[in-house]
Amino acid sequence: MDDLRALRVFSEICRLGSFSKAAVALGMAQPSISRIVRELEENVGSPLFLRTGRGVVPSEVGEVAFERAERLLLEADQMMVDLRNASDNPSGKVIVGLLPSVAQHVAADLTKHVANHAPEIFLSFRVGSSDQVDRWVSEGRVDIGLLGFYKGSDEGGGTVLFRSELLLIGSARHRCLPEVVNMQQLSECPLVIAPEPNGLRLLLRDAARSVGSTLNVVVEAEAIELQKTIIQECLYFSVVARTAVEDELRSGIFHSARIESPQLLRSVVLTTTQQRPTSRAARLVTDILIEKFRRSR
Repeated sequence: MDDLRALRVFSEICRLGSFSKAAVALGMAQPSISRIVRELEENVGSPLFLRTGRGVVPSEVGEVAFERAERLLLEADQMMVDLRNASDNPSGKVIVGLLPSVAQHVAADLTKHVANHAPEIFLSFRVGSSDQVDRWVSEGRVDIGLLGFYKGSDEGGGTVLFRSELLLIGSARHRCLPEVVNMQQLSECPLVIAPEPNGLRLLLRDAARSVGSTLNVVVEAEAIELQKTIIQECLYFSVVARTAVEDELRSGIFHSARIESPQLLRSVVLTTTQQRPTSRAARLVTDILIEKFRRSR
């Protein structure tokens, strides 16, 4: 019996919870699937699955085997990717998930660099909220994700590319903001902000509570571009990372105040998916991103 093939069959059944679904996914006959599992169980000396009304679930031994099998298969797949690419230039598609607030600062520079130095790499960008990008990374829908984390929160074990201070921003048509505001003053401003659950919303809520106050949220808007439009047209305020509004601040569309007592920060963190082997192309793009932000610090 081909051990790696058997482990792939076993892992697919664990993921799908069904012998028949695994047979379809792998393009195999169900009797072959059943035979492979039977031989595995004979070698292990214990049942690997328990039958339920809706299919199968791993037994206690099966749970342990599934965790180990996933690691072994990922390592085997990575080895094959490395061997296939060993003598070639990095090539293939690399999917990058970006936050809207950093997309314009990253996508163009990364595209130029790759076009000049690794033209066989094809870049594909996806833009979404931090929660969306995190989900894409965990599901293997993107190779690389740039996520936003806020001061005091777990940064997820990725590589911190940079940290940016959070600003209170308003339309230039509104009354002028002071250079600095504290949390008590910020709590009095009518805010346009993302709905919960949201890392920034949680940070601001806790900061307001620390001074015995609450946020004055008048409108909820998920997308940063929609927040900007509402701020401009309705003369409300928002709290965003400086990198998200640098162009508008330079052009005078918005004005801003630094937030102190406490200072509020956002970290942009690079993570890579663990759902499939990392290609040489994805590793090269990761290195380019890390180097780009290291030079800009």
